[in-house]
Amino acid sequence: MSSIDFNKIEKGAFVKESIDILHQAYMSKKLVLFVGAGVDRNSDMPLWDDAKKEFCKHMNIRPEDVDNLKVPQFYFNSRGKKEYVELSREIFHYGREMPINDLHRKVVDFNVNTIITTNYTDFLAQEMSNRGHIYATVSQDKDLPYIKNEKLIIKMHGDFQHDNFVLKEDDYLSYSYNFRLIETYIKAIIAKNIVLFIGYSFNDPDMKQLFSWVKDVLGNDFQHAYMLEGFRNYDENEFEYYKNLGVNVIYTNRYWRLRWQSGGFRRRRWKRKQKRRQEQPRCLIRAEKKNFLCRPDRKRPGTACILDVTHRVRLRRQKIRRFTTGWNRNTGEREK
Repeated sequence: MSSIDFNKIEKGAFVKESIDILHQAYMSKKLVLFVGAGVDRNSDMPLWDDAKKEFCKHMNIRPEDVDNLKVPQFYFNSRGKKEYVELSREIFHYGREMPINDLHRKVVDFNVNTIITTNYTDFLAQEMSNRGHIYATVSQDKDLPYIKNEKLIIKMHGDFQHDNFVLKEDDYLSYSYNFRLIETYIKAIIAKNIVLFIGYSFNDPDMKQLFSWVKDVLGNDFQHAYMLEGFRNYDENEFEYYKNLGVNVIYTNRYWRLRWQSGGFRRRRWKRKQKRRQEQPRCLIRAEKKNFLCRPDRKRPGTACILDVTHRVRLRRQKIRRFTTGWNRNTGEREK
């Protein structure tokens, strides 16, 4: 495999090429979305670290002293299944009505055939139902034989409704047995499509499992998957680590900052401003240039403010013209 020029990555060229590849996959209906917990965050759902802290509070354990997957496993071993399920449902707000956020709407806007998620929630299914989209939801192996639609939402970690949610260490170790059909189905999807991970972080415990699947399925001639990282800056070690697992990380934070610095956004903003000014009457433009502000707390005058000031300026000029008409400027007397 040819080496990647990190200078190009830093300059955004690699990100731009990755976006072009994802766009081509989208147009050819070969794009699959992998949706993580970050998409549910704005709906007041906890991330993995938040859930871990809640379990630690009930066990008098410091979160930094315990491995992520062992915390819910310890609680299960000490309290039993009933109390473990009840606390898990409470932490993840099962049965409560939570709001759908903008990220859910943007994911649905993609209108892809397959969405795979590790979340236990039904936000995506609710948004699709609100729009009249027909999607089948798969959360257990028994659901697969009854699929009648091409469009699927695969909840690969189960959910609370079917009491098969994957959270503790034993669940991950026995995943291949408990979700045999779903695992095989997902591997087949990964093998023939381009996967885009959305809403994942480097700290999610299931990331290594998902990424290793990609590489194990496709071998040396695999099609890289992609993951959006919008909060952290580019790190060469992290990029190489995940590239070795078969996933290219797109650092969008760096890319958009470079686009802004290059002047692309500023040029478009200037063009939009010029277009608005061309659509305005000239009297408004003159008033805006003279900076007639009625409210000093506003950066630029509003339309109502400009109209009011322009009207007063026009009246004042008319009064001056009426007063000065017919007077001799040299003698100061009215001409007959």
